[in-house]
Amino acid sequence: MDNLKEQLKHIEQLEANVGVLAKITDLFSHDEVSSDEIEAILATDVALTASVLRVANSAARGGSVQVKSLRDAITRTGAKDIRRLVVAHSGSSAVGSDLEAYGISRDEAWRAAVAGAIAAEGMARRRGFSDPGMAFLAGLLRDCGKLAMEQIVGKVELGDAIRSKSPTDDEAVWEQEHFGFDHCEAGSELAMLWGLPDELAEAIRDHHHPSSREPQQLVDLVHCADAVCLMMGIGVGLDGLAYEMDKEACQRIDFELSELEMIGDDLRNGMDELVNVANGDENND
Repeated sequence: MDNLKEQLKHIEQLEANVGVLAKITDLFSHDEVSSDEIEAILATDVALTASVLRVANSAARGGSVQVKSLRDAITRTGAKDIRRLVVAHSGSSAVGSDLEAYGISRDEAWRAAVAGAIAAEGMARRRGFSDPGMAFLAGLLRDCGKLAMEQIVGKVELGDAIRSKSPTDDEAVWEQEHFGFDHCEAGSELAMLWGLPDELAEAIRDHHHPSSREPQQLVDLVHCADAVCLMMGIGVGLDGLAYEMDKEACQRIDFELSELEMIGDDLRNGMDELVNVANGDENND
C-alpha cells in the first residue's frame, strides 16, 4: 500500500482540482445556496472563474451588457449551470482522459463518469440519502483509478494484459492478482491524496465489491449506479460486461430493475448537457 501511495504522488496528469468540485458539490446538496458562497469557492480557481465569465458573456445567455465581475457572472449563469461548469472543468482531468488500455475513448470515459454520477445522485434522492451531492461525486470519480493504473503499469502492458485475460474474470480481482492493486484501490488513494472525504474514498474503493466490508449505503448506491450504466452500454470497454451486480447491495437499498426507467429519465435530463459542457460546447461566443 505504501508503495502505491508513493507511485501515485509522482504520476503525471492527475493533478485535478477536485477540491473545488468537492466543495461546490457539497454546497449544492443544501436547499439554499447563496451567491456569496458560490463566489467564495469559485474564486479559488482562476481558470474556472474565467470559464464562468466566458459562459456568462456568451451569445446563448442573451446578455446585452458585458459581465466583468464574478458575482454578476454567477447571477447571469444561474446556479444549475454553475454546477455543470464546475463538474466539467474540475472533474474532466480526473475522469475525462482516454482509457486506451481499457478500450474506452476519452468521450466515453467522461460519458460513463457523468452517467454514474447522475444515476447515483438520483437513486440517493429517491431513498432520502442524507447527502445526494456526495453520491454524485462518488459516482463521478468511481473509476478515476483507471488513469493511475495506466500510468503505473503502462498503457501498452496493461492493455495487452487485459486483452489476454478471460472475459469472465472479475476486473478488480484480476488486477489485484496481476499487479498487487486494482483501480478501485488506486482511485481511493487518489481521493485521499486530493483531500476528499473518507466516505467518498471508501465508496471508490469498494464499489465493485460492496459486501466485502461493513455495508455502507453510499457504496451500495455507487455500485448499483455503476452496474446500471454498464447494463445500458455506457462505459463498456475491453472488459465487456464481466460485472456481477451484488444482490445483497441491491437488497440493502431496495434496488430493483424496475427503477431503470427512472434512472433513464435522470440521465436524459442531465447527462447530455454535462457532456456537452465538458467537450467545450458551452462556448457560443
